[in-house]
Amino acid sequence: MALNFDKTRERTLLDYLQRLQHNDAVLGYYQLQGLLFAMACSPETISDAEWFELIWLDDDPQFDEESDARDFYRLAVSLSTSVKETIRSQAYNPFGSRYSSQWQAELSQWCDGFLLGHQYLEDLWVFAIDTLNDQLIADDVNAVLSLATTFADLEYAQQLSFEEGIALT
Repeated sequence: MALNFDKTRERTLLDYLQRLQHNDAVLGYYQLQGLLFAMACSPETISDAEWFELIWLDDDPQFDEESDARDFYRLAVSLSTSVKETIRSQAYNPFGSRYSSQWQAELSQWCDGFLLGHQYLEDLWVFAIDTLNDQLIADDVNAVLSLATTFADLEYAQQLSFEEGIALT
């Protein structure tokens, strides 16, 4: 997926996230990627410390050791940097080239994280779009949000695809 986020880092981050999810303390991996994508696409730069607070579902991060907390933070920031780099190189694809219908749950989670990020940044986007006064950009942003909202609700997206005869692949 990423230029500087290798499989070893990804596996370590996934391990941390799985442990933290047992306590319902943190977003899932694909939700985190969607959130980071939203942060990277923000009309203004968002600091790592600012978005990092958004990934916690519980007020208190659940780490036994301070070194684990630091490692987790570094891994999350490394993933954020990687997302930004792949966006800049126009190579961002959170699911790789072999996306299939088996990944519908992951797409739903990614969209959920993206919408969380957009909701957090909504005032910035409203201001930026109003300042640009460009209806095409406003329409594009609204279309992306509508699609993300549809796919964040996996059951609805599956029902819609079934009714329309569309394969979600």
